[in-house]
Amino acid sequence: MKTISTLISAPHSPAFDRLRPHLCRQEDIEVVGHVGDELQTLWLVRTLRPAVLLLDIESASSGGLATIAKVRTRSPNTKVVLFCASGADAFTTRALQHGAMGCLTTPSEHEQCLRAIRAVHAGEFWATRKVLGNILTGLLLAPEQHAHESDDELRDNLSDREYEIVFWMHQCMSNKEIGRKLSISDMTVKTHVHNIFRKLKVSGRLRLFQQFSRRQPSPTY
Repeated sequence: MKTISTLISAPHSPAFDRLRPHLCRQEDIEVVGHVGDELQTLWLVRTLRPAVLLLDIESASSGGLATIAKVRTRSPNTKVVLFCASGADAFTTRALQHGAMGCLTTPSEHEQCLRAIRAVHAGEFWATRKVLGNILTGLLLAPEQHAHESDDELRDNLSDREYEIVFWMHQCMSNKEIGRKLSISDMTVKTHVHNIFRKLKVSGRLRLFQQFSRRQPSPTY
């Protein structure tokens, strides 16, 4: 069984110290480290390329949202789950917009942490329906003019294959499903997706949809 490599970036408080052994007891999760400051976190992210980073915003010296961008620069495939004590919908929304895949309020809820790790590793978001609803509402209410600008930018910056993959991403297809659709490997799709994010300067699918979803691109046949 392939395990989900998980790095904890949080202070060594009793709550987080209890979380680590609970995660280690899971057959599908491997805790690769527990560090308490941003410098160590970024070094380990770049070195170990963990599948999931559990990031406590209090341990990020430059602020949780800015740290997400630094993490994704060093390891684009690492999924970030933030611990935010307040759990405010507004902060969670901003975190997802900045590239996080989920938010948790406390490390003490071990089962919630497990579900969040497994969900984001599978490419899902871990947030309340209200937060996701607010984001989707904002997408739907954006000006129509942006549709033409976004579509033109996609055409100008992406190859035909990348443009086609964006279309299928808009259909909520996973990398594996897109690979089957286009008769290519899911690793090839993952490479294309990474290049799409780099060219468009976005940090994830949600950010891509926010910036370029006013009008869905058409597939190139």
